[in-house]
Amino acid sequence: MHNEPASFPDGRSPAENPPTTPLDRYTIPAYTTYDAAVGVSKDTWTVQLTGSNLSNSNAVTNVSSAQLIKATIPLRPRVLMARFAYRF
Repeated sequence: MHNEPASFPDGRSPAENPPTTPLDRYTIPAYTTYDAAVGVSKDTWTVQLTGSNLSNSNAVTNVSSAQLIKATIPLRPRVLMARFAYRF
């Protein structure tokens, strides 16, 4: 995946292709994440455990080169949550 169309200059080699626009083209590598959830309910009690990005993938979701500065948006790190509920 790329952040800009193919007609934009390659941001990896600005010396070979001098930028004509403040937006450069960067490749965004593929990544995989794993999410899971499990829950148990008994009478009026409920317990639920959830997790996202369980492999803790350190990936880039977007790249921008506005104002001639390369900026990356990272993937959210591993998140684990527990939920306890009681209905009355």
